[in-house]
This record gives sequence, structure tokens and C-alpha cells, in this order.
Amino acid sequence: MRVTEVKKLTEINLQDYLHASNSNKTELARFAYHIQGKIRGVKFGIGANTMDDVQCRLHVYYPDDKYAMGHITYYTLEGLGFYTVNARDIYNERSRNSSPNMKKSQNIQVALRTACKFLKRFTPLEEVCCSHGGLDGSISGLVSSDRREFTRTVNTLSNGLSSDHRYLTAKETIPDQASFINEIRNILAQHDFADPGVKAVFASLITSYDDAQVAEALRKDTYTYIRLVEGERVVMMSGVPALAYTGDPAKYYDGVVTRTTHAQVPEYIQNAVSTLFLLADGEFVSGLGLRVDESTYYVLEPKGN
Repeated sequence: MRVTEVKKLTEINLQDYLHASNSNKTELARFAYHIQGKIRGVKFGIGANTMDDVQCRLHVYYPDDKYAMGHITYYTLEGLGFYTVNARDIYNERSRNSSPNMKKSQNIQVALRTACKFLKRFTPLEEVCCSHGGLDGSISGLVSSDRREFTRTVNTLSNGLSSDHRYLTAKETIPDQASFINEIRNILAQHDFADPGVKAVFASLITSYDDAQVAEALRKDTYTYIRLVEGERVVMMSGVPALAYTGDPAKYYDGVVTRTTHAQVPEYIQNAVSTLFLLADGEFVSGLGLRVDESTYYVLEPKGN
């Protein structure tokens, strides 16, 4: 199910919907009022997509949250009216190909019970899961770039050897890559090359190999997820790995969730966020972190923490 960011929603006045000329909107507002009576403090809004308004769809959210809990709709079909609840924890096998995260009912009380059961706030762990792709993608991009450069240099060196020689050595037991690199590093330090061009290829090989190793090490880093909330409040989750999760995220992330004030946030995180704030959304800085958007960041944790 696609998640919807709260900051991209426009709050609507339920009274306007209740007195709208469109009878579907009126009934949707009645459904929303029932939900508001059970789930205190929730708001209702529409996205920038005008289809929200046309299709009588309202997103349900808390203003302090990053993502809406889901959305509700009301529509009529062949003279029958249907209330729907769409939420991430709904798994509708009957509609798995079209609307797997939706349950509908003609009875408003049944729909209300569905809303109360499935419309849930996102946990910090779920927030991380939704935005972690930017961090993983940035680091993987650096790793891939340095790997390509190393491979290009290796190919340049390999092409200097005859195909017959490569064929013969392929049949033998060849030392591992690191052993080759260390020997070439020693050659560069001790040998006086007659051809500067050959020396440059070897030097490029060592440089690209070292860069690739540094990039690979980024995969082992951990980050602190930071989301700034109005009123100087902060949601943090530490110990977020650089690589995205596979399978059940609860088995992959074991970080600590903290809800605190800006003043209580460690100074190194405050400083990092101040710098990342100046970047564009989605921009990553190696050794510092990632800006997801103006309120959400991943800050590199110090080694040993």
C-alpha cells in the first residue's frame, strides 16, 4: 500500500463535506465524524491529487505524524452505498489483485469497527522502513561507482596480457585479490618503471581498489533516524543499518526508539542535522548522513557506539 505523507495533505472541514451538494461527500463526512468520536484527535485531509476530492476519499491522520494512517471512502454502486477503510494492516484476500488493503461494508457500524481496528499510527520502525530506501540507494550507488572504476582499471591491466596467458593462469590456483593488490603495492613502492604509462595503470588500480574498500565499509555503518516534530519534539531511532531490511523488519532493526526534545538530542546529531538541513531532499553526504526531507534525517553514528 502506498503511504501518504501528512505534510502533503490539506485538512478539510468536515462541516463543508457534511453540507455538500454531493450526497456521497455528505455520507463520507458522517462516517468521518463517527471515526473522530472513536479515535480522538484525528484529522481528515485530501492530497494534492484532485482525485481524492472527486472520489470522495479522505486520509486519516494525526498532525504530528509523518504518514497518514490510511484513508476512507464512500461510494454508491447500482443503488447501494459502500463505506471503505484502506490501511496497511488490512490483507483482503478477496481483492488481493485490486485492493488488497481495503475492506468495505454497507453498514456504517461495521465499517467503523474496521476503522478502529486497522487505522494505526506508524511506529518509528515503520517510518524507517518507508524512508530507508534513500539511504540504502545512496550508499549502494557509491559502492557501485567505485566498484566500476576498480573493474575498469582491472580490465585495462588484464588487456595488457595475452589471451593465451589468461587461459593458462585460469587453470591454476590463483591467490586472492587482496594478495595481488598487496604485491602490486609493493612493486609500486620498490620498482623503477621504464614506462610511466604502465606505472600509472598500476597506481590507478591501487587507488580504485582502496576507494572500493572504503565504499564497501559504508555498508557496515549504522545511522540514527531523526524526525523533527512541531513544538521542539524529536523522534529518534538509533542503530539503523545502512542496508535496507529483507523480510520482517522487526528481526533486522534492533535500535532504540526515543521521544525527546530538541535540547536533549546529542550535540553531534544537532550539528549534523544543521548541516544536512542545507541540502536538497534525498541528498547524501558520506561520513555525515542523508536528508530525506526538511523534517527527516539519517545521521551517521560514531564508530564504537
